Amino acid sequence: MGERSQIRVSKNEEERNGILPNMWDAIVKIKRKQKLAKKEIEPIFTLEDMKKGSVETDATCPHRNFGRACFQQIQIRSADEPATTFYFCLNEKCGRMWRED
Repeated sequence: MGERSQIRVSKNEEERNGILPNMWDAIVKIKRKQKLAKKEIEPIFTLEDMKKGSVETDATCPHRNFGRACFQQIQIRSADEPATTFYFCLNEKCGRMWRED
């Protein structure tokens, strides 16, 4: 965001020339554009982590209607809220992840 500076001088010409001979009314706007560097999104846990610490269940994948998935529960909200369950489809063609809050 830019900064804005203003210098105001009296409109009385005698006063302006007598006291401040080198001053004038000015409005200065300072603008600087800067591109932000994009950060690479890093997953909280990888699919390998999901497969290692998970349990198989009969949950149905909402994308392929495959009846096997593994799940892991993680507390991502405050302690008084229920844990979030993350599912990973075991169908090799799908491999999608979904969650239930």
